[in-house]
Amino acid sequence: MFPKRHKFALLAAFAAVAAAIYIAAFYIPTERKLSEISGKKAAAAEDLALAEEAVREYAEMKSELYEAAAAPGLGEMPEYDNIDALTGYLGSVFSGSTPELYYETPVAEGSVVMRTVSFGFSAESYSEMKSTLSLLTGSGFRCQLKSVSLSSESGDISSGGLRVSGSIVFYEYLSPESAG
Repeated sequence: MFPKRHKFALLAAFAAVAAAIYIAAFYIPTERKLSEISGKKAAAAEDLALAEEAVREYAEMKSELYEAAAAPGLGEMPEYDNIDALTGYLGSVFSGSTPELYYETPVAEGSVVMRTVSFGFSAESYSEMKSTLSLLTGSGFRCQLKSVSLSSESGDISSGGLRVSGSIVFYEYLSPESAG
């Protein structure tokens, strides 16, 4: 019915239409999807690298805090009821800011009195927070950080403002004369 030439032309036209449909329906959307997935993979790899860096910095900061808290740093152990000198020192540490300071009731164990002071303050950076904690523990009075908690509005404690809270124990000597 059709000459060979027409059959070949129809077959070539059908193959071209089939190839165009395959390219339009499968190949192009698949390539777009692969390109999109590749972009998401690169973004996820970048996010992972940033998260790993943040975790490393956090672990480093935490390690520094634990080392500072564990350091012996023994200072003098003043006579019991050293509250005036202690209050004056804490006032100098936090001069220019409005910290929250709560003095707990002193607890005596033998000849040692432990005076716990809970604190809360804001710091503009991690280094400012670290400096303030160093001033607290470097008072010259025998003391030890009991707890420290950091929080940040941004969720990243390595950048931005920090809210710091915790407690520090100051030790005082209870002589037999002051006990009686």
